[in-house]
Amino acid sequence: MKQTDEALGKLIEKGIEVAEKTGNFVIEQAPDLLKEFYNWHICANIFGIILGLLLCFIGYKLPFLWITKTDKKYCDFKYFNRYGDEEAVIGWVIFIIFVITGFAFLFSSIYELIFILVAPKLYLIEHFVK
Repeated sequence: MKQTDEALGKLIEKGIEVAEKTGNFVIEQAPDLLKEFYNWHICANIFGIILGLLLCFIGYKLPFLWITKTDKKYCDFKYFNRYGDEEAVIGWVIFIIFVITGFAFLFSSIYELIFILVAPKLYLIEHFVK
């Protein structure tokens, strides 16, 4: 019985030592971990801003693929003036979808980026509460 108690005691002591070492490691690494966390989210939101701008630009330029060659010699925005024309409807739909999606990415990423830069501790709390 004494041998079992001694073995369990040694096992518990080793477990406590490992837990203390792990706790110290986590405490030492926490600043670097937080820095990497913030850097990652800042980069992800910058990518979201670039993606939003790219979607807006594509939404502006893509409808020109549906314009016939005879229409291109007029004004670049000629397809916006042709009501009832199928090409104009396709152009409007693509323009609206891409621009709305682009602005959604853009504004959401700008909001998150400002939130991270202005109140990083609140961002951290809100991120882990979700």
